[in-house]
Amino acid sequence: MESRQRSPTPLLKTCRTCAHAKIKCDRTQDSGVCDRCLRLGKECTYAIARGRRPPGPRSRSNKLLQIPERPAPSVTESPSASESITSDQSRTPPQPASSSGTAGDQQQPRPSLAGLGASSHDPFEAGQLSLDKGQELLDRFRTKLTPHFPFIIIADSHGVRDLRQTRPALCLALLAAASYDDVRLQRALGQMFNEFVAARLVAGDFTCLDILQGLLVHLAW
Repeated sequence: MESRQRSPTPLLKTCRTCAHAKIKCDRTQDSGVCDRCLRLGKECTYAIARGRRPPGPRSRSNKLLQIPERPAPSVTESPSASESITSDQSRTPPQPASSSGTAGDQQQPRPSLAGLGASSHDPFEAGQLSLDKGQELLDRFRTKLTPHFPFIIIADSHGVRDLRQTRPALCLALLAAASYDDVRLQRALGQMFNEFVAARLVAGDFTCLDILQGLLVHLAW
């Protein structure tokens, strides 16, 4: 029998030395040594080239990756959803449109200062102090406290009788600040001021100059 001629083992085109140095491997000589290894006197060996795998059946993971995505159902494809939305809308009764006249009638009038400042929020009617004592505290606020905090200045023409009617919040705050020599009275007036501000806040009549000035005095002293 004739011996079969074996084909030479395929080798890589780049030797191990040039591949390690990441340099182009040129072989212009007829010998099996590349030009660089021949010039440097190094050992020139070539690794065996790996053969390509024959095309085989795809793996299960590749098949899973190639599964086409299902398109999202459109509105036209789900008539049941549209029917349920329509039925829910039909069950909800329509809200009547309110006219401008009706909205205006529903608005409640803002409470007056005198109404909120009387009885429980008036220290004079509650018996906490007399008008003469209140005038004394007002004068003390002008002479002793105002120079240290000249942001709220009460004119000399305004007495405690006028101030309790026009500026009840400011009146309570300055009376509490000026009664520093009587701790019990100061605490009672401070508590009354807090209740007055809370009542105004609940009533919706909170944004006014009287409340602002009263808070400034109350926080400062």
